[in-house]
Amino acid sequence: MQEEIRQIAFVGDGDVTIWLEEASSCSPLIIPLWPHDYPDRVAVYRSDEGEMGVALSRQAMLAARSPGRLWFCGISLGDLVASTDAKASWFEGG
Repeated sequence: MQEEIRQIAFVGDGDVTIWLEEASSCSPLIIPLWPHDYPDRVAVYRSDEGEMGVALSRQAMLAARSPGRLWFCGISLGDLVASTDAKASWFEGG
């Protein structure tokens, strides 16, 4: 199941947390909600340790729940690809 969560790195300018809050269409959550319009919008987490990851399936997202992770469940795929090292090909066939 770990392959369904991809680690990503922020490549944009500024604070990644501010970017996540601005890029998300909904408030950050501890218990994540699967985006109804996936893969147009995706679920991205940021951990207490500064790690970021994107869920490639609902099951992986639920398995990765943790009090130490804050989920941003409405990130546009275009924004994600433009601002991180994520690849659009990860989401093909979603």
